[in-house]
Amino acid sequence: MLEHRYRRVEARLAVLDRTPSPEVAATAARVTVISEFVLSVLLRQTEQLLERLDDVSALSRDAVLSTIDIARMSESNATAVLRRCRNVELARLAWRDLAGWSTFEESVRDLSTLADVMIEAALGYAADSLKPRFGRPVDGDGKAGALLVLAMGKLGGKELNFSSDIDLVFLYPDGLVLNGAKAVEPEEYFRRLVQLVIKLLDHVTEDGFVFRVDVRLRPFGASGPLVVSVPALESYLARHGRDWERYAYVKARLITGRDHRSELFDEILSPFVYRQYIDFGVFEALREMKRSFRQRVERKGIAHNIKIGPGGIREIEFIARTFQLLRGGSEPSLRTPSLLTVLPRLAEQAGYEEQVTRSLAEAYRFLRTVENRLQAMDDRQTHETPTDPEQRERLAYALGEPGWPTLAARLERHRGRVQTEFDRLTWAADSAAAERERSADTKAAWEAGTLNDALQRTPLASDPDTFDLLNDFRRSGLYRRMDEPGRQRLADVVANVVARLESQPAPGNTLRRLLPVLRAICRRSAYLSLLNENPTALERLLSLAARSALLIRQIAEYPLLLDELLDARLFDSPPTRAELSRSGRDTFDIKQDAGGLADIEFLIDYWVPANSREYPELVEFPDNVRQLEALERTGLVDAGRCHALKVGYLELRQRTHELALNDAGRVVVASEFRELRDWIVSIWDEVFAS
Repeated sequence: MLEHRYRRVEARLAVLDRTPSPEVAATAARVTVISEFVLSVLLRQTEQLLERLDDVSALSRDAVLSTIDIARMSESNATAVLRRCRNVELARLAWRDLAGWSTFEESVRDLSTLADVMIEAALGYAADSLKPRFGRPVDGDGKAGALLVLAMGKLGGKELNFSSDIDLVFLYPDGLVLNGAKAVEPEEYFRRLVQLVIKLLDHVTEDGFVFRVDVRLRPFGASGPLVVSVPALESYLARHGRDWERYAYVKARLITGRDHRSELFDEILSPFVYRQYIDFGVFEALREMKRSFRQRVERKGIAHNIKIGPGGIREIEFIARTFQLLRGGSEPSLRTPSLLTVLPRLAEQAGYEEQVTRSLAEAYRFLRTVENRLQAMDDRQTHETPTDPEQRERLAYALGEPGWPTLAARLERHRGRVQTEFDRLTWAADSAAAERERSADTKAAWEAGTLNDALQRTPLASDPDTFDLLNDFRRSGLYRRMDEPGRQRLADVVANVVARLESQPAPGNTLRRLLPVLRAICRRSAYLSLLNENPTALERLLSLAARSALLIRQIAEYPLLLDELLDARLFDSPPTRAELSRSGRDTFDIKQDAGGLADIEFLIDYWVPANSREYPELVEFPDNVRQLEALERTGLVDAGRCHALKVGYLELRQRTHELALNDAGRVVVASEFRELRDWIVSIWDEVFAS
């Protein structure tokens, strides 16, 4: 079927007035049969494209900039030069991809670099154009102030596709003034600057465009100003930032104004996107976005769309970003805009199955390669697999397949795997929602403040004292100070707890032990979401409450321990000390190695429960220091030994705090605390010798 196209292309190539290099000539027929866009650029700008194709290296910023000397040109001439340069460079990148001279990763990186260079060139020209009238923005010290161009989406991740829009957010630093002849406010200057930059990139002329620019991700979307100050962005995100914006800013990357990276990311964007704790609240957004995806597919009939259809690129992106939002607060290595970088880290840092992440990465590379080659055919932004027979064969040829049926089957395999994993992830979220629906009566009664009647139909009916405990919690000042989303999550937790008490032998006592934990976490919505979205974690918490008053008090004092409820190994196959330790040769893990904090805590956990029935004052307080003091007062442990253990415990804790403040982990050189460690080990050996 491609024979006719080969003959047509061959006839058009015959008019070239320059002989390509042998490497280019050997691949010219394949590349131009696949891509009408490359063929048209080759015929229109023969010298420029063939000269650039002689450069076999990856895209160089300097090489591109050397062809864009627009500083003293008129706006119309600068516009034309930018577009002709873009066409040549894009045709070169398409040629390298279709000829097999570059990998997928190299192709999307080079496409992103091209976009960065074009944005910088347009910005430089726009600033020079405004300078005679407005001057330059400067800060109080006279230092020049720059426009901050924030790349979002695939450009943010340096994974731009061939004919993509570029998503940009424009910002400017606070405290700038203009030093030109015409006095204007900074926001007016930067608005004019951004308008000109967008025009230079986006406006369609006889030479086409450079990149379509999408600025709808800015604060307040299409109704908001084109450019805002950095403090204005911070205020907007704090007051109005939504879950989908957290999702979007995962991909943010500064193209210009990189001196402000720390201020923008460390102080504003990272705290907004990533929660300090494991953020199970993200599953609420997950369910909503899943519904949105599927409704769009049904409404628009886009089952054959490789980007937003079932099993498409968007679902892989969604899986990766869900785990970035979920665990990025506690695992900094997950805070990257690059999807291909983060996928293998999900197995290392987020507990995701390694085989699944490999399968998703393979599917992502394949689907993105299909996307790139589909768009390179005609420089057209499309994600629909073609229906025209010749177009189908061209695409199959571009992917190295013998024909369309083989390519279609390969597409179906990859998309099927992606859809299965996406449905598995969202099914878990849907299951958690169904659990809450089954507890709807208790939740409604809690919210209305009319618990007693509802509790009569629960496992707590035989222990009416617990009614008062729950009602007191509901009327407490702590509850009244909660915001509305937090109250909704707490209502879900209470309803789910009450429903699960049926499986406990002493539901009233279990609830009594659990309430201090709920009070401790009720204003930490991430932990409420953890218990709502993870039925297994809630079951484990209830089990601990039923079995150990001591352990549940520890969780109430240190809610960070709730994260451990996610690790089934701690319940089914407890890890060894070697597995828990982070030390290596000639180093000491203050927490887990022999003679460390864990040994002191274990000694206390042995002495206290063993004697708490006879000496109830041992469990009056849950913290280790006061329990050591109680052991000393009761005479159960030698006073000198208790005092030395308390001093040693506090020294080790102080050192871990110092390390944490410097983000230095909890490992020190082995010689540190040598005498203290040896003494603690001797106590351990003595106590547990038998």
